[in-house]
Amino acid sequence: MSSEKANEAQSAESTENQNSLKQMWQLHKERKYGEIPGFKRAFLIGVPTGMAMGLMYFMFTSKTRPSMHIGFVSSVVTTFGVFHFVQKRQKEQELTQKAVKEGMATYLAIEGTEKQKEFQEFLKQRDSVKDA
Repeated sequence: MSSEKANEAQSAESTENQNSLKQMWQLHKERKYGEIPGFKRAFLIGVPTGMAMGLMYFMFTSKTRPSMHIGFVSSVVTTFGVFHFVQKRQKEQELTQKAVKEGMATYLAIEGTEKQKEFQEFLKQRDSVKDA
């Protein structure tokens, strides 16, 4: 009796695993890597860099297999390095844009009130401290 329950549990678990693998594969097939921000640029920089590194290594050593390995590894490292740099810069720009947007919304909310005058006086004081 308990072995039947165990078999049913295993079959249910394997069915779930197969379904999740099918879903993951479907998502992978639908993903368009060229639309990931920065990946296309990183890939277009990484591939020629890897080719150049492999060719240079081959020209200096005349060893084909290591030059292919060095070319492939350098293209992968360059691609992911550039991608990381582009992603980091994009996140910083998004944070800056968000702060500017919030500041503009706040300024529009206080426009024409006493707080606007206080804010302008604060800015004048801050600018005079910077100049000094």
